[in-house]
Amino acid sequence: MDTWTCPHCGFTPDTQDQTPSGACPKCGAPIATESPAEKATPPADATPGQSTEGTPETQAEPSPDAEATPEAEAPSEAGRGGAWRERLAALRARLAETARDGWEKAKPWVDAAGPRLRAAYETAKAKTPDGLKKVGGFLDRIRPYCRRFFLWSRSCLPPIFLDRALLCGGCFTLARGISRFFHFENSKRPKYDFWVTVILLRVALFCTPLLVLEAVATFDFRALLQIQIALGLYGLICIILPTACLERIPPHIRAVRLVAKRKGLVRLPGEGWVSGICAGLAAKYDVSVTLIRVIAIVGLCLIPGFVYFAYALLQTFLPEDGEDPGLVELVERELDSAD
Repeated sequence: MDTWTCPHCGFTPDTQDQTPSGACPKCGAPIATESPAEKATPPADATPGQSTEGTPETQAEPSPDAEATPEAEAPSEAGRGGAWRERLAALRARLAETARDGWEKAKPWVDAAGPRLRAAYETAKAKTPDGLKKVGGFLDRIRPYCRRFFLWSRSCLPPIFLDRALLCGGCFTLARGISRFFHFENSKRPKYDFWVTVILLRVALFCTPLLVLEAVATFDFRALLQIQIALGLYGLICIILPTACLERIPPHIRAVRLVAKRKGLVRLPGEGWVSGICAGLAAKYDVSVTLIRVIAIVGLCLIPGFVYFAYALLQTFLPEDGEDPGLVELVERELDSAD
């Protein structure tokens, strides 16, 4: 039998035989009967999160012993080595971005630097010709003393060897000095020790541009200063020491001298302080030699090592005015005459 209870007054019949006739016999409110099976079965359109009365069901919290998530179980893919690689990659990307931004900012200035310097020089020359003449006169008064020191060093100091040189002959000359200082001739393999020293010095010299780039990229100005000191000493050795074995200069140096001579790049020792490089550059580009010397002096104050090294290179690869480059030109003449 169906049981029923009035939802308004709570009246429940005493016996199961009393069935409702559509209304409560006590309060007269309309009622409907519901079997126990219908009560236990939820309606078809009920949501999973709600009970039949419309109240939300409470979900059970996961226990601590539940299975761990795959993210917690899986170890970190980036270990200690991976973390360092990521940091290094981030540092490289940051340095590359910084260098790119700096170059983009400096490129317009670099492109316009030549015309601006030329215009500034012409303006200064037009406005203050007396000042430029005074600076030139002061430098001309210093020139004889520098020239005398250079000639004295060429007559008294041991020579530098260009017969086996790649750049300026400094590595070969330094290796000879090291071999004499450490008495390589008393070793079991004197030639082997000497040439190992030459190769090590040349490798160190050719690795210098990479060291400079690394020092600039990492903003290590202390390392940059050390590189400047080393290059400056190398350049001074190549500038001050006299040149020996001029008849056995390597062909690549003779070829460069020939090309430089054809392009009008020569040294004018009679008009210069040391080797006449500034005078030769001024004659080639038709500017005042005082301007070239002032630029060189400012460079010596700012970056002396690089200026000394560049001066040594120019002194080696630029021929003197009237000098015969020698072997390469002679071979070309013979080839021309054979044709």
